[in-house]
Amino acid sequence: MSLCRLTTVLSFVAAAAFSWRPVAAEAREFTIQVFVVPLEPQLEQAAGLMSIQLRPLLAGNPRLKQLNMDEALSAPAPGWARTAQQKAGQMLRAAEAAMGEMDLERAESQARQARQWFENMKGYLSPAAGYTRCIALLAAALAMQGEAEEAKKVMFDLAIADPDFQIKRLGVPAFVAKLFESTKAELRHSPRGSLTVVSSPPGASIYLDGRLRGVTPQEMTGLPAGHHPLVLKMPGHEKWGKVVKIEAGEIAHVKANLVARGGGKGYLELVKKAARAVGDPSRIGEVLPLGQSLGLDLAWLCRLKPVRSNNLLDCHMFEFSHAKIVYSDAVELEAHGFNIEQQVREFGRKFLRNAMEQLHIMLEEGDPLDAKTGTEDWFKDENSSQRRLRDERTRIEYKKQQKEKTGDPLDDYDPTEDW
Repeated sequence: MSLCRLTTVLSFVAAAAFSWRPVAAEAREFTIQVFVVPLEPQLEQAAGLMSIQLRPLLAGNPRLKQLNMDEALSAPAPGWARTAQQKAGQMLRAAEAAMGEMDLERAESQARQARQWFENMKGYLSPAAGYTRCIALLAAALAMQGEAEEAKKVMFDLAIADPDFQIKRLGVPAFVAKLFESTKAELRHSPRGSLTVVSSPPGASIYLDGRLRGVTPQEMTGLPAGHHPLVLKMPGHEKWGKVVKIEAGEIAHVKANLVARGGGKGYLELVKKAARAVGDPSRIGEVLPLGQSLGLDLAWLCRLKPVRSNNLLDCHMFEFSHAKIVYSDAVELEAHGFNIEQQVREFGRKFLRNAMEQLHIMLEEGDPLDAKTGTEDWFKDENSSQRRLRDERTRIEYKKQQKEKTGDPLDDYDPTEDW
């Protein structure tokens, strides 16, 4: 090889070496979730709402994959719910066939039965499109039999469940579609009622009319009078649901006991322990099981606690493979102040941006344990894997302390490290 060609090759190799960056620091995707834990019982609802406000922020970062808690901890729908779903589908198809044959009485009967079977599914009511379709078929069958007032009552429920439903797609006469449009217009000015929802344990997500409305316990006001499908969801628990009737000028009360399934109680305890322990280096062993059980790379752990007359949201970004806090910050919020939702989101955006910057710096600079992912021993004997990780960290810390004491450059050399 000529000297010129050798120089060119060496230059290329040197350039490649200087431009190389660890793949983990640039392209790795991190599985993450946000947890806000109240340190006082009266803050349960506020903590749940803050979780709802912070979680959408994770979707804006391409390097973060938000853990789906329903998928991670959900159990299959119970047999009775699957049976109800099959029956609902059968009745819905029968109602559609009867409507196609213009057998209106049979269409009405089958649509009523389909609706009842859907509602028998309780918290597992699905698909929502099938439920609204059977209500629409019932309303259309009633209207086409000349029972306009009964049809309007059903149409109110249809408009509540799906305000954007296009009833004309069912192939109904124009007067039925016109009646539905006028009913929707009346709904905007119809009498209203209220609903209070309490669950045990608290903190369940409230889905009313298919839309997320908050967390338990909660009171909802200004609801149109009529029938509203209500579903409560909490990771590790059976879904709870019923169709609630709201009366004009009245307050409906719902109290739900959520049944833990698939380690639901254990999940709640893991989250509480991790959040309480995350700021204490001596209690790091109480944080690690959360990542192990859910398969998390990062946990955005927050504690909500009262401080004087306000509340303090104290947050930590914990990285499991290195078992360390990447970033911490806190914000004080007025307990009953206005615009709290915006304050929480602004704090969350700033926190997430700074935490990701610190994580990037940590991965760029490297860590003595970067060769380990922190997950390779999860399915091995826990005691042995923890012992080896502890021993390696102890050796590194000992070397660091000895170097500080002596200043000898050979302190970085460990003659036993390759044994």
